[in-house]
Amino acid sequence: MAGLLEKLRGITEKLSPSKSQTGASEEFVELEPVPKKISAKIFCEKYTLDEFDDVKYVIDSLRTGSVIAIINIKPLGSKSRVELQRAINKIKKTVEALNGQVIAIDEDWVVAAPSFVEIRKGKKGETE
Repeated sequence: MAGLLEKLRGITEKLSPSKSQTGASEEFVELEPVPKKISAKIFCEKYTLDEFDDVKYVIDSLRTGSVIAIINIKPLGSKSRVELQRAINKIKKTVEALNGQVIAIDEDWVVAAPSFVEIRKGKKGETE
């Protein structure tokens, strides 16, 4: 039995390369990190309200929590002031529920942002 074990050891030593043939007993290969493609985490999207039903698309995107919506309200405002007011109120309620902000840039544009975005109104030429 001992002879059989010695023969097996001899065979395995012949088949496997010795330490002197491979160099060190363990070799490490240093790999360069592969850069990952960075995708946007926050999106700034432009919307146009042509009719009241367009509010649904704005609200759906705001609920994702990763969209800052820039909304053109002029087309709906020129059709119906009542529908425009309904649309703005609906957007405001949704954004307030998400702890975000809604501001009017001028008569034709509104910006709605999630809670992690702070919108500041500045005066011309003023910086902080």
